[in-house]
Amino acid sequence: MRQNFGDAIAVFASGRAKRPKIEEKGAIVLSPFSDKPRTFGDLRRSRQQTAHFIPMCTQFAPKVPGIVATLGSFLVGTVISLFGFSTSARADFMAGDASAATLSPDGVRKNPANFAFVSNGYFDLSPRIFEVNSLFVRYPGFATVPKEIRGISPMSALSFAPFSVDPSKNRLGFVLSEVLPPIGIQLEFKKLPLVILDQLMFVDIKTKAQVRFGLGGAVAYRASERLGVGLSASFRSVSLQSSLRTPDDGAEIASIKTEVTQMSVTGGARFVAIPGRLAVGISSILVSMIQLKNSFDGGFTNVAGGAERAGSTPNILFGQSILVGMHLMATPRVSVRTDIQYSMANRSERRFSIVDLEEQPVDSYDTIGLRLGSKVSISAQNSLTGGYVYEPARVGPGERGPGTKTGFGTIDYIPVFVGLDDLRPYHRFVAGLARNFGRMKGFDRWTLAGGLAYQVSSLGIDENGELPGAYRQKKLIFPVQVTYRY
Repeated sequence: MRQNFGDAIAVFASGRAKRPKIEEKGAIVLSPFSDKPRTFGDLRRSRQQTAHFIPMCTQFAPKVPGIVATLGSFLVGTVISLFGFSTSARADFMAGDASAATLSPDGVRKNPANFAFVSNGYFDLSPRIFEVNSLFVRYPGFATVPKEIRGISPMSALSFAPFSVDPSKNRLGFVLSEVLPPIGIQLEFKKLPLVILDQLMFVDIKTKAQVRFGLGGAVAYRASERLGVGLSASFRSVSLQSSLRTPDDGAEIASIKTEVTQMSVTGGARFVAIPGRLAVGISSILVSMIQLKNSFDGGFTNVAGGAERAGSTPNILFGQSILVGMHLMATPRVSVRTDIQYSMANRSERRFSIVDLEEQPVDSYDTIGLRLGSKVSISAQNSLTGGYVYEPARVGPGERGPGTKTGFGTIDYIPVFVGLDDLRPYHRFVAGLARNFGRMKGFDRWTLAGGLAYQVSSLGIDENGELPGAYRQKKLIFPVQVTYRY
Protein backbone atom coordinates (compact mmCIF):
# COMPACT_ATOMS: atom_id res chain seq x y z
CA MET A 1 0.00 0.00 0.00
CA ARG A 2 1.31 3.44 -0.92
CA GLN A 3 1.13 6.45 1.32
CA ASN A 4 2.68 9.89 1.16
CA PHE A 5 6.03 10.86 2.64
CA GLY A 6 4.60 12.54 5.75
CA ASP A 7 2.32 9.62 6.61
CA ALA A 8 5.15 7.12 6.16
CA ILE A 9 7.48 9.12 8.42
CA ALA A 10 4.74 9.38 11.06
CA VAL A 11 4.32 5.59 11.06
CA PHE A 12 8.06 5.03 11.50
CA ALA A 13 8.36 7.68 14.22
CA SER A 14 5.45 6.27 16.20
CA GLY A 15 6.97 2.80 16.19
CA ARG A 16 3.87 1.25 14.59
CA ALA A 17 5.84 -0.04 11.62
CA LYS A 18 6.32 -3.79 11.84
CA ARG A 19 9.93 -4.87 11.79
CA PRO A 20 11.20 -8.31 10.81
CA LYS A 21 12.44 -10.56 13.55
CA ILE A 22 16.16 -10.75 14.24
CA GLU A 23 17.69 -13.63 12.29
CA GLU A 24 20.82 -15.63 12.89
CA LYS A 25 23.10 -16.29 9.91
CA GLY A 26 25.73 -18.85 10.87
CA ALA A 27 26.99 -17.62 14.25
CA ILE A 28 26.39 -13.94 13.52
CA VAL A 29 23.24 -12.17 14.67
CA LEU A 30 21.92 -9.66 12.10
CA SER A 31 19.53 -6.95 13.27
CA PRO A 32 17.28 -6.17 10.26
CA PHE A 33 17.14 -2.46 11.12
CA SER A 34 20.25 -1.57 13.09
CA ASP A 35 20.98 1.99 14.13
CA LYS A 36 24.21 2.18 12.15
CA PRO A 37 24.55 1.86 8.37
CA ARG A 38 26.75 -1.02 7.26
CA THR A 39 29.26 -1.10 4.42
CA PHE A 40 30.99 -3.95 2.65
CA GLY A 41 34.10 -2.76 4.46
CA ASP A 42 32.34 -3.48 7.77
CA LEU A 43 31.75 -7.05 6.64
CA ARG A 44 35.41 -7.46 5.67
CA ARG A 45 36.59 -6.06 9.02
CA SER A 46 34.22 -8.46 10.78
CA ARG A 47 36.01 -11.29 9.02
CA GLN A 48 39.26 -10.12 10.57
CA GLN A 49 37.64 -10.03 14.03
CA THR A 50 35.85 -13.38 14.07
CA ALA A 51 36.01 -16.69 12.32
CA HIS A 52 32.21 -16.74 12.28
CA PHE A 53 32.18 -14.39 9.27
CA ILE A 54 32.71 -17.24 6.80
CA PRO A 55 29.28 -18.97 7.23
CA MET A 56 27.52 -15.67 6.57
CA CYS A 57 29.79 -14.67 3.69
CA THR A 58 29.35 -18.08 2.06
CA GLN A 59 25.58 -17.63 2.13
CA PHE A 60 25.69 -14.02 0.96
CA ALA A 61 28.31 -14.38 -1.79
CA PRO A 62 26.26 -16.62 -4.14
CA LYS A 63 23.68 -13.84 -4.23
CA VAL A 64 26.18 -11.17 -5.31
CA PRO A 65 25.83 -12.05 -9.05
CA GLY A 66 22.10 -11.34 -8.82
CA ILE A 67 22.73 -8.07 -7.00
CA VAL A 68 25.37 -7.06 -9.53
CA ALA A 69 23.13 -8.00 -12.47
CA THR A 70 20.38 -5.84 -11.00
CA LEU A 71 22.82 -2.94 -10.68
CA GLY A 72 23.80 -3.58 -14.29
CA SER A 73 20.20 -2.98 -15.34
CA PHE A 74 20.32 0.34 -13.47
CA LEU A 75 23.50 1.30 -15.34
CA VAL A 76 21.86 0.52 -18.68
CA GLY A 77 18.97 2.85 -17.83
CA THR A 78 21.45 5.52 -16.78
CA VAL A 79 23.37 5.34 -20.06
CA ILE A 80 20.14 5.39 -22.08
CA SER A 81 19.21 8.64 -20.33
CA LEU A 82 22.63 10.21 -20.87
CA PHE A 83 22.76 9.48 -24.59
CA GLY A 84 19.40 11.20 -25.14
CA PHE A 85 17.23 8.10 -25.44
CA SER A 86 14.97 9.23 -22.58
CA THR A 87 11.69 11.10 -22.91
CA SER A 88 12.18 13.38 -19.92
CA ALA A 89 13.41 16.49 -21.69
CA ARG A 90 12.19 17.29 -25.18
CA ALA A 91 11.21 20.17 -27.41
CA ASP A 92 7.68 20.52 -25.99
CA PHE A 93 8.79 20.47 -22.35
CA MET A 94 7.55 24.04 -21.78
CA ALA A 95 4.12 23.18 -23.21
CA GLY A 96 3.49 20.24 -20.89
CA ASP A 97 5.21 17.73 -23.19
CA ALA A 98 1.83 17.19 -24.91
CA SER A 99 2.56 16.57 -28.59
CA ALA A 100 0.70 13.51 -29.91
CA ALA A 101 -0.96 15.70 -32.55
CA THR A 102 1.53 18.61 -32.66
CA LEU A 103 3.73 19.51 -35.63
CA SER A 104 6.97 19.84 -33.67
CA PRO A 105 10.20 17.84 -33.32
CA ASP A 106 8.78 16.19 -30.23
CA GLY A 107 5.51 15.51 -32.05
CA VAL A 108 7.34 13.62 -34.79
CA ARG A 109 9.16 11.54 -32.16
CA LYS A 110 5.99 10.62 -30.27
CA ASN A 111 3.76 10.10 -33.28
CA PRO A 112 5.51 9.50 -36.63
CA ALA A 113 2.26 10.35 -38.48
CA ASN A 114 2.82 14.01 -37.55
CA PHE A 115 5.71 14.05 -40.02
CA ALA A 116 3.19 13.62 -42.84
CA PHE A 117 2.19 17.25 -42.24
CA VAL A 118 5.70 18.72 -41.72
CA SER A 119 7.25 20.57 -44.64
CA ASN A 120 10.76 21.29 -43.37
CA GLY A 121 13.73 19.68 -41.65
CA TYR A 122 14.91 20.77 -38.21
CA PHE A 123 17.56 20.66 -35.52
CA ASP A 124 16.30 21.01 -31.95
CA LEU A 125 18.31 21.23 -28.73
CA SER A 126 16.35 21.26 -25.45
CA PRO A 127 18.70 21.31 -22.45
CA ARG A 128 17.95 22.03 -18.81
CA ILE A 129 20.58 24.71 -18.30
CA PHE A 130 20.19 24.68 -14.51
CA GLU A 131 18.37 22.48 -12.05
CA VAL A 132 17.96 22.29 -8.28
CA ASN A 133 17.11 18.71 -7.33
CA SER A 134 16.30 18.10 -3.63
CA LEU A 135 16.04 14.46 -2.54
CA PHE A 136 15.13 12.76 0.74
CA VAL A 137 14.94 9.06 1.59
CA ARG A 138 14.35 7.32 4.89
CA TYR A 139 14.18 3.67 5.87
CA PRO A 140 12.80 2.60 9.26
CA GLY A 141 15.50 2.55 11.91
CA PHE A 142 17.80 4.86 9.94
CA ALA A 143 18.17 8.63 9.75
CA THR A 144 16.88 10.50 6.70
CA VAL A 145 19.41 10.59 3.85
CA PRO A 146 19.18 14.00 2.12
CA LYS A 147 20.85 15.03 -1.12
CA GLU A 148 20.79 18.15 -3.27
CA ILE A 149 22.04 18.30 -6.85
CA ARG A 150 22.64 21.68 -8.49
CA GLY A 151 23.88 22.50 -11.95
CA ILE A 152 23.31 21.56 -15.57
CA SER A 153 20.98 18.58 -15.80
CA PRO A 154 22.04 15.56 -17.90
CA MET A 155 18.35 14.96 -18.66
CA SER A 156 18.45 16.91 -21.93
CA ALA A 157 17.80 15.95 -25.51
CA LEU A 158 18.74 16.56 -29.12
CA SER A 159 16.21 15.97 -31.90
CA PHE A 160 17.02 16.41 -35.56
CA ALA A 161 15.84 15.64 -39.07
CA PRO A 162 18.95 16.20 -41.22
CA PHE A 163 17.75 14.06 -44.15
CA SER A 164 14.08 14.21 -45.09
CA VAL A 165 11.70 14.18 -48.03
CA ASP A 166 8.77 16.59 -47.83
CA PRO A 167 5.60 14.46 -47.66
CA SER A 168 3.34 17.47 -48.29
CA LYS A 169 4.33 17.39 -51.97
CA ASN A 170 5.22 13.74 -52.54
CA ARG A 171 2.70 12.21 -50.08
CA LEU A 172 5.40 9.74 -48.95
CA GLY A 173 8.20 11.11 -46.80
CA PHE A 174 11.02 9.79 -44.66
CA VAL A 175 13.29 11.21 -41.98
CA LEU A 176 16.54 9.95 -40.48
CA SER A 177 16.07 11.14 -36.91
CA GLU A 178 18.87 9.45 -35.00
CA VAL A 179 22.44 8.47 -35.85
CA LEU A 180 24.72 7.45 -32.99
CA PRO A 181 28.35 6.82 -33.95
CA PRO A 182 30.65 4.80 -31.67
CA ILE A 183 31.15 7.12 -28.70
CA GLY A 184 32.09 6.49 -25.09
CA ILE A 185 31.61 8.09 -21.71
CA GLN A 186 32.93 7.42 -18.22
CA LEU A 187 30.67 7.68 -15.17
CA GLU A 188 31.35 7.58 -11.45
CA PHE A 189 28.75 7.40 -8.67
CA LYS A 190 29.68 7.84 -5.01
CA LYS A 191 28.03 6.33 -1.91
CA LEU A 192 24.92 4.85 -3.49
CA PRO A 193 22.57 3.61 -0.73
CA LEU A 194 21.56 -0.06 -0.90
CA VAL A 195 19.48 -2.07 1.55
CA ILE A 196 20.73 -5.67 1.51
CA LEU A 197 19.67 -8.22 4.12
CA ASP A 198 17.91 -5.31 5.88
CA GLN A 199 21.21 -3.47 6.29
CA LEU A 200 21.75 0.01 4.81
CA MET A 201 25.03 -0.17 2.91
CA PHE A 202 26.83 2.16 0.50
CA VAL A 203 28.75 1.36 -2.68
CA ASP A 204 30.73 3.30 -5.29
CA ILE A 205 30.31 2.49 -8.98
CA LYS A 206 32.69 3.33 -11.82
CA THR A 207 31.59 2.50 -15.34
CA LYS A 208 32.74 3.03 -18.91
CA ALA A 209 29.89 3.08 -21.42
CA GLN A 210 30.40 2.60 -25.13
CA VAL A 211 27.77 3.11 -27.81
CA ARG A 212 28.39 0.58 -30.53
CA PHE A 213 25.73 1.78 -32.94
CA GLY A 214 22.43 3.63 -32.99
CA LEU A 215 20.04 4.39 -35.82
CA GLY A 216 16.48 5.68 -35.97
CA GLY A 217 14.09 6.97 -38.59
CA ALA A 218 10.48 7.35 -39.64
CA VAL A 219 8.33 6.96 -42.74
CA ALA A 220 5.10 8.93 -43.14
CA TYR A 221 2.36 8.81 -45.77
CA ARG A 222 -0.17 11.59 -46.29
CA ALA A 223 -3.25 9.72 -47.50
CA SER A 224 -5.29 12.92 -47.91
CA GLU A 225 -5.31 16.56 -46.85
CA ARG A 226 -6.72 15.45 -43.50
CA LEU A 227 -5.21 12.02 -42.81
CA GLY A 228 -1.63 10.90 -42.32
CA VAL A 229 -0.05 7.68 -41.06
CA GLY A 230 3.49 6.92 -40.02
CA LEU A 231 5.90 4.28 -38.80
CA SER A 232 9.17 4.81 -36.91
CA ALA A 233 11.89 2.42 -35.77
CA SER A 234 15.06 2.63 -33.72
CA PHE A 235 17.94 0.29 -32.93
CA ARG A 236 20.70 0.78 -30.34
CA SER A 237 23.57 -1.29 -29.03
CA VAL A 238 25.51 -0.31 -25.90
CA SER A 239 28.19 -2.00 -23.78
CA LEU A 240 29.28 -1.15 -20.24
CA GLN A 241 32.31 -2.14 -18.15
CA SER A 242 31.70 -1.38 -14.47
CA SER A 243 33.40 -1.84 -11.12
CA LEU A 244 31.64 -1.89 -7.73
CA ARG A 245 33.84 -0.76 -4.84
CA THR A 246 33.61 0.00 -1.15
CA PRO A 247 33.45 3.75 -0.36
CA ASP A 248 35.86 3.55 2.60
CA ASP A 249 38.96 2.00 0.97
CA GLY A 250 38.02 1.41 -2.69
CA ALA A 251 38.23 -2.39 -2.45
CA GLU A 252 36.51 -4.10 -5.37
CA ILE A 253 33.26 -5.91 -4.62
CA ALA A 254 32.67 -7.10 -8.16
CA SER A 255 33.37 -6.30 -11.79
CA ILE A 256 30.54 -6.43 -14.31
CA LYS A 257 30.33 -6.25 -18.08
CA THR A 258 26.91 -5.56 -19.54
CA GLU A 259 25.85 -5.66 -23.18
CA VAL A 260 22.45 -4.35 -24.19
CA THR A 261 20.58 -4.39 -27.49
CA GLN A 262 17.40 -2.35 -27.80
CA MET A 263 14.87 -2.07 -30.64
CA SER A 264 11.41 -0.55 -30.97
CA VAL A 265 8.80 0.10 -33.67
CA THR A 266 6.10 2.76 -33.25
CA GLY A 267 3.06 3.30 -35.45
CA GLY A 268 0.67 6.23 -35.51
CA ALA A 269 -2.05 8.20 -37.29
CA ARG A 270 -3.06 11.88 -37.36
CA PHE A 271 -6.46 13.15 -38.47
CA VAL A 272 -7.45 16.76 -39.02
CA ALA A 273 -11.01 16.74 -37.68
CA ILE A 274 -11.65 20.45 -38.30
CA PRO A 275 -9.23 22.07 -40.77
CA GLY A 276 -7.32 24.87 -39.13
CA ARG A 277 -8.87 24.16 -35.72
CA LEU A 278 -8.68 20.59 -34.41
CA ALA A 279 -6.34 17.66 -35.03
CA VAL A 280 -6.19 14.35 -33.16
CA GLY A 281 -3.36 11.86 -33.02
CA ILE A 282 -2.87 8.30 -31.83
CA SER A 283 0.30 6.23 -31.62
CA SER A 284 1.43 2.97 -30.08
CA ILE A 285 4.69 1.15 -29.51
CA LEU A 286 3.85 -1.83 -31.69
CA VAL A 287 6.79 -3.96 -30.67
CA SER A 288 9.85 -3.48 -28.47
CA MET A 289 12.79 -5.73 -27.71
CA ILE A 290 15.61 -5.51 -25.19
CA GLN A 291 18.33 -8.05 -24.49
CA LEU A 292 20.87 -7.83 -21.68
CA LYS A 293 23.95 -10.00 -21.18
CA ASN A 294 25.93 -9.77 -17.94
CA SER A 295 29.28 -11.25 -16.96
CA PHE A 296 30.86 -10.53 -13.59
CA ASP A 297 33.90 -11.48 -11.57
CA GLY A 298 36.06 -10.48 -8.60
CA GLY A 299 35.52 -9.46 -5.01
CA PHE A 300 32.81 -11.30 -3.10
CA THR A 301 31.87 -13.41 -6.13
CA ASN A 302 35.09 -15.37 -5.65
CA VAL A 303 33.75 -16.67 -2.33
CA ALA A 304 31.01 -18.38 -4.30
CA GLY A 305 33.45 -20.09 -6.61
CA GLY A 306 34.78 -17.48 -9.06
CA ALA A 307 33.41 -15.76 -12.11
CA GLU A 308 29.74 -15.88 -13.00
CA ARG A 309 27.98 -15.23 -16.27
CA ALA A 310 24.35 -14.55 -17.01
CA GLY A 311 22.79 -14.18 -20.44
CA SER A 312 19.21 -13.39 -21.25
CA THR A 313 16.92 -14.22 -24.12
CA PRO A 314 15.41 -11.21 -25.87
CA ASN A 315 12.46 -9.73 -24.00
CA ILE A 316 9.90 -8.95 -26.72
CA LEU A 317 6.76 -6.98 -25.95
CA PHE A 318 3.81 -6.06 -28.17
CA GLY A 319 1.53 -3.04 -27.87
CA GLN A 320 2.68 -2.00 -24.40
CA SER A 321 1.47 1.62 -24.64
CA ILE A 322 -1.12 3.74 -26.42
CA LEU A 323 -0.91 7.53 -26.72
CA VAL A 324 -3.95 9.63 -27.67
CA GLY A 325 -3.87 13.41 -27.98
CA MET A 326 -5.39 16.48 -29.60
CA HIS A 327 -4.25 19.91 -30.73
CA LEU A 328 -6.96 22.60 -30.67
CA MET A 329 -6.74 26.16 -31.96
CA ALA A 330 -9.26 27.65 -29.52
CA THR A 331 -8.75 31.13 -31.04
CA PRO A 332 -6.34 32.44 -33.69
CA ARG A 333 -3.92 33.26 -30.83
CA VAL A 334 -4.55 30.44 -28.32
CA SER A 335 -3.81 26.77 -28.82
CA VAL A 336 -4.50 23.94 -26.39
CA ARG A 337 -3.03 20.44 -26.47
CA THR A 338 -3.76 17.31 -24.44
CA ASP A 339 -2.12 13.88 -24.25
CA ILE A 340 -3.28 10.77 -22.42
CA GLN A 341 -0.93 7.79 -22.35
CA TYR A 342 -1.96 4.30 -21.26
CA SER A 343 0.91 1.93 -20.47
CA MET A 344 0.36 -1.74 -19.78
CA ALA A 345 2.36 -3.59 -17.16
CA ASN A 346 4.81 -6.24 -18.26
CA ARG A 347 3.33 -9.24 -16.44
CA SER A 348 6.30 -11.46 -17.29
CA GLU A 349 8.94 -9.07 -15.92
CA ARG A 350 11.19 -10.54 -13.22
CA ARG A 351 14.19 -9.18 -11.37
CA PHE A 352 16.47 -9.94 -8.46
CA SER A 353 15.25 -8.66 -5.09
CA ILE A 354 18.15 -7.31 -3.03
CA VAL A 355 15.91 -7.51 0.05
CA ASP A 356 15.06 -11.23 -0.10
CA LEU A 357 18.02 -12.06 -2.40
CA GLU A 358 15.80 -14.04 -4.76
CA GLU A 359 14.54 -13.51 -8.31
CA GLN A 360 10.86 -12.60 -8.20
CA PRO A 361 8.11 -11.15 -10.42
CA VAL A 362 7.89 -7.35 -10.39
CA ASP A 363 4.86 -5.77 -8.72
CA SER A 364 3.97 -3.61 -11.72
CA TYR A 365 0.73 -1.89 -12.68
CA ASP A 366 -1.04 -0.46 -15.72
CA THR A 367 -0.75 3.33 -15.66
CA ILE A 368 -2.45 6.36 -17.21
CA GLY A 369 -0.43 9.56 -17.59
CA LEU A 370 -1.79 13.04 -18.37
CA ARG A 371 -0.17 16.00 -20.14
CA LEU A 372 -1.75 19.39 -20.72
CA GLY A 373 -0.26 22.36 -22.58
CA SER A 374 -1.16 25.74 -24.00
CA LYS A 375 0.44 28.41 -26.18
CA VAL A 376 -0.73 32.03 -26.33
CA SER A 377 0.61 34.35 -29.04
CA ILE A 378 1.12 37.84 -27.62
CA SER A 379 2.62 39.21 -30.84
CA ALA A 380 3.70 38.05 -34.27
CA GLN A 381 7.03 36.76 -32.90
CA ASN A 382 6.43 36.17 -29.17
CA SER A 383 4.29 33.67 -27.29
CA LEU A 384 3.68 32.42 -23.77
CA THR A 385 3.66 28.68 -23.03
CA GLY A 386 2.50 26.66 -20.06
CA GLY A 387 1.77 23.09 -19.09
CA TYR A 388 1.05 20.43 -16.51
CA VAL A 389 2.24 16.82 -16.35
CA TYR A 390 1.12 13.94 -14.17
CA GLU A 391 3.30 10.85 -14.40
CA PRO A 392 2.16 7.80 -12.36
CA ALA A 393 4.31 5.17 -10.65
CA ARG A 394 4.71 1.90 -12.53
CA VAL A 395 6.19 -0.26 -9.74
CA GLY A 396 4.13 -1.07 -6.63
CA PRO A 397 5.24 -1.80 -3.05
CA GLY A 398 5.70 -5.56 -3.44
CA GLU A 399 5.74 -8.01 -0.53
CA ARG A 400 8.20 -10.07 1.50
CA GLY A 401 8.59 -13.80 1.57
CA PRO A 402 8.58 -16.69 -0.90
CA GLY A 403 6.11 -16.60 -3.76
CA THR A 404 5.65 -12.82 -3.53
CA LYS A 405 6.57 -9.91 -5.80
CA THR A 406 9.48 -7.50 -5.62
CA GLY A 407 8.46 -3.85 -5.35
CA PHE A 408 9.91 -0.35 -5.35
CA GLY A 409 13.23 -0.22 -3.52
CA THR A 410 16.78 1.01 -3.61
CA ILE A 411 17.45 -0.22 -7.15
CA ASP A 412 14.56 1.90 -8.43
CA TYR A 413 15.70 4.85 -6.33
CA ILE A 414 19.36 4.86 -7.39
CA PRO A 415 18.76 6.53 -10.81
CA VAL A 416 16.74 9.19 -8.95
CA PHE A 417 19.49 9.53 -6.33
CA VAL A 418 22.15 10.29 -8.96
CA GLY A 419 19.90 12.77 -10.82
CA LEU A 420 19.19 10.71 -13.94
CA ASP A 421 15.53 9.88 -13.38
CA ASP A 422 12.43 11.22 -11.65
CA LEU A 423 10.66 9.81 -8.61
CA ARG A 424 7.14 8.76 -9.55
CA PRO A 425 4.32 9.62 -9.21
CA TYR A 426 5.11 13.28 -9.85
CA HIS A 427 3.34 16.51 -10.74
CA ARG A 428 5.06 19.14 -12.88
CA PHE A 429 4.03 22.74 -13.55
CA VAL A 430 5.88 24.73 -16.21
CA ALA A 431 5.69 28.16 -17.88
CA GLY A 432 7.85 29.78 -20.54
CA LEU A 433 8.35 32.46 -23.17
CA ALA A 434 9.20 31.71 -26.82
CA ARG A 435 10.36 33.97 -29.64
CA ASN A 436 10.36 33.15 -33.37
CA PHE A 437 12.48 34.99 -35.93
CA GLY A 438 14.06 34.58 -39.33
CA ARG A 439 10.77 34.41 -41.23
CA MET A 440 11.07 33.06 -44.78
CA LYS A 441 9.07 30.90 -47.18
CA GLY A 442 6.12 30.65 -44.85
CA PHE A 443 7.89 29.50 -41.68
CA ASP A 444 10.11 30.84 -38.91
CA ARG A 445 13.67 29.61 -39.26
CA TRP A 446 14.58 30.04 -35.56
CA THR A 447 12.79 29.52 -32.25
CA LEU A 448 14.36 30.45 -28.92
CA ALA A 449 12.52 29.70 -25.68
CA GLY A 450 13.16 29.64 -21.94
CA GLY A 451 11.08 28.90 -18.87
CA LEU A 452 10.71 27.67 -15.33
CA ALA A 453 9.30 24.37 -14.05
CA TYR A 454 8.45 23.07 -10.58
CA GLN A 455 8.16 19.34 -10.00
CA VAL A 456 7.19 17.54 -6.80
CA SER A 457 6.81 13.85 -5.96
CA SER A 458 6.53 11.66 -2.87
CA LEU A 459 6.19 7.95 -2.30
CA GLY A 460 5.73 5.92 0.86
CA ILE A 461 5.90 2.14 1.29
CA ASP A 462 4.37 0.94 4.56
CA GLU A 463 5.21 -2.13 6.65
CA ASN A 464 3.33 -4.48 4.30
CA GLY A 465 5.66 -3.69 1.38
CA GLU A 466 8.88 -5.44 0.45
CA LEU A 467 11.06 -2.52 1.57
CA PRO A 468 9.32 -0.01 3.88
CA GLY A 469 10.57 3.48 3.17
CA ALA A 470 9.67 7.07 2.44
CA TYR A 471 10.91 9.04 -0.57
CA ARG A 472 10.50 12.66 -1.62
CA GLN A 473 11.79 14.78 -4.49
CA LYS A 474 11.44 18.45 -5.38
CA LYS A 475 12.83 20.03 -8.53
CA LEU A 476 13.25 23.56 -9.79
CA ILE A 477 14.11 23.40 -13.49
CA PHE A 478 15.24 26.10 -15.92
CA PRO A 479 14.75 24.69 -19.46
CA VAL A 480 15.66 26.33 -22.77
CA GLN A 481 14.91 25.40 -26.36
CA VAL A 482 16.76 26.22 -29.57
CA THR A 483 15.18 25.07 -32.85
CA TYR A 484 16.49 25.68 -36.36
CA ARG A 485 14.31 24.85 -39.38
CA TYR A 486 15.28 24.71 -43.03
